[in-house]
Amino acid sequence: MIIDIFPTQIICFNFNKHTKYFFRDPGKVDNTPAGWKCNVNSSFPRIPDDDTLVTPDVRDRLKIDIETACNAELVREGLMPCEIFTFWYNVYHDDQSQERHDHMDGRRPVFLSGVYYSKNPTPTTFYPTSTHFRSIRYRGIERSGIRESMYDLYHFHPTEGQIILFPPYLEHEVLNRQEHQKPQGRLTFSFNLVLSDA
Repeated sequence: MIIDIFPTQIICFNFNKHTKYFFRDPGKVDNTPAGWKCNVNSSFPRIPDDDTLVTPDVRDRLKIDIETACNAELVREGLMPCEIFTFWYNVYHDDQSQERHDHMDGRRPVFLSGVYYSKNPTPTTFYPTSTHFRSIRYRGIERSGIRESMYDLYHFHPTEGQIILFPPYLEHEVLNRQEHQKPQGRLTFSFNLVLSDA
């Protein structure tokens, strides 16, 4: 018998208002936030009022709709409702990517982080919280019953309109888009959820 101890779980569901939102492709733009070591068009840490891709009314409506959808899913899973603390978008074109990072925020404890895959999704690559497992790995262990605890990484392959929620400490990255040969821009909305005060 194999017992899973401390598994890292991701919540995945379809955004019920996905078809209500359409965003034009802005083309390839390098709007990389200070301190990031990549090339991406990002509005991090928030979408400003004068943004050229998302107008304030659409931003506010989308944020409410995503928060409502997330809370419905959290309550269904027996968890407390949350509110979105930070909300931004990332657009990736050919040879654009985002380096490995987490969503830990020193301003307020983040309960869960999330990504809404709005358009032309490509994988998000997640990494285990520790690499100590490598000390017991040997050739052929990938065919054993404990293979899932031996993975160096996990490629989550989303479909358009999906939302995922994951622990903020879980490191992840978006690999170079040329590897996935998507002709259009990959558009995602990322956010951090904090427990509601109410």
